[in-house]
Amino acid sequence: MPVLESAWLSKDSSTVLRSTGPVPASASNVSDSVILPPKAVCGTCAGPHPTSECRCPNAKPCKSGKQCPHIVPRCALRGCGGKHSATAAECRVRQILFRRIEDELSASGSFFAAMQTLIPPPLMPLPPHVQSAVPGLPLLELFEVGRGVRLPPNLSKILYRWNLKSEVSAFAAKSKQIQIYRLDTGDCLEVLRETQGEFLFGHLADLRKTMYAIAVDQGATVRLATTAVSVDPERRAVTLGSGETLTADVVIGADGAFGLVRPMLLNEQGIQEAIKPTMCMYSATVPKALVEKDPQSKRFYEHEVVRRTPPKLHILLLNSVQISMFSFSGNNQSAISHPTGGLPCFTFTLYRPYDEYESTPAEGMRAALESVAPKLRALGPMISQPRRFPIFEHPPLEDWLAKSGRVVVVGGAAHPIPTGSTQQYAMGLEDGAVLAKLFSHLATDSQITDFLYAFQELRQPRAQTVLTSETGVIHYMGMPNGPEQEARDQAMQAKHKAGGYLFSGDDESAEWAEIKTVFGYDAENEADNWWVTWGRLKARSVRKSIP
Repeated sequence: MPVLESAWLSKDSSTVLRSTGPVPASASNVSDSVILPPKAVCGTCAGPHPTSECRCPNAKPCKSGKQCPHIVPRCALRGCGGKHSATAAECRVRQILFRRIEDELSASGSFFAAMQTLIPPPLMPLPPHVQSAVPGLPLLELFEVGRGVRLPPNLSKILYRWNLKSEVSAFAAKSKQIQIYRLDTGDCLEVLRETQGEFLFGHLADLRKTMYAIAVDQGATVRLATTAVSVDPERRAVTLGSGETLTADVVIGADGAFGLVRPMLLNEQGIQEAIKPTMCMYSATVPKALVEKDPQSKRFYEHEVVRRTPPKLHILLLNSVQISMFSFSGNNQSAISHPTGGLPCFTFTLYRPYDEYESTPAEGMRAALESVAPKLRALGPMISQPRRFPIFEHPPLEDWLAKSGRVVVVGGAAHPIPTGSTQQYAMGLEDGAVLAKLFSHLATDSQITDFLYAFQELRQPRAQTVLTSETGVIHYMGMPNGPEQEARDQAMQAKHKAGGYLFSGDDESAEWAEIKTVFGYDAENEADNWWVTWGRLKARSVRKSIP
């Protein structure tokens, strides 16, 4: 079988994990240097090998792979050595580090300051060429600490299928419901208790760390402290800022809407890119310790769990393990907020018409929160460094492949959707999962172009469906006050009072029906179906034609 060599252009070339520097600890029995040894360490048994190479220790190995009952789990973090994996939530060293960060957050009130002074240990050390490329680069710059991320069911099911449930559980909190409120009054409109799978909340930094560790563990080479300056589709070559030129069988542009590859394809197809934003999105993260100190905002951690025994009996449970996502519907603006797993924080995003606060996002976010419900408005003074992103209405690409056929776009470069939307990161991961499934069947070089076109065939309709859904939800929840908005609110409240589920019944709205379809999608199954229906037949015909 031929070895496929690909070059991925990343939107952020510095998105890696810093692995140098001591980590303070808050217990006398834990060393101040709670870091991994400077060599490859297994995250399962702490042996001197990559996690992917962990195998049965018996002389005659069993065939259970990573689930081998003979492998004794051992934490690789110094100062622990417990009988669990390095990412297990019960790890006492990990808990100590998180408590230290919580204490710093409570004392300083600044999430960013705490993370710059207290850096949790990595899941595994980085290769030498990565460490030397980023000497002293703060974790804040590497991972955009302070941004939350939602992992919808269509994303979590892929991660679980990749045997990453323990890694994901270490940084993501599980949600069982979505509570919908009026942004201005705080009145409850609806509670969604069925999301078509596991809906998870975490830090974007933790998701990126997990994906990075997997890529490196599987043999990927990450080049840092450099940028791609040009792409030659004919030669399938990428020139770096250092002057070095990389060539590959396939160049995959994962460099976002305003990177190198998408503009090249737009130019080939004679399509004008969007140049004027229509909306903006604010993003902020507040430490849980600060949220719980405020009498208004602490209600975000008093979770409502609704049980129907008997029907229509509502039971309020405080401090439940139930985690909620809060969606706020307002007059020309909307917000989504939720607690995070991992480092305990409360994160939220707010969509509104494009404003003049481009250089002063903190001022803009506080201005936007002046006319909202008290428990959300109370978060304003706690915000230290929010982020503000312009939202564009990007034109769709007709083709995701360059005319050469061996340069393709994925993620935001192929199908940009509003920043901060629920499916933003899920769509990129779905793209990767489909490509992996297709190329797992690679037998000859001639199949490469066929697989790339199959990728576009599978993903383009899905991308359009998700874009329509995500933009539709933003506008639906930010509907201007008026008769249409009143009808929407009344329909939600009527169903909520009747004890109905938002994703059930004959009167289910078109917007929520579309969300249900988006959440229930299985990207890998779609790729498998394509192979069984078309790919296998074509592969057989190619083999028969070879003399």
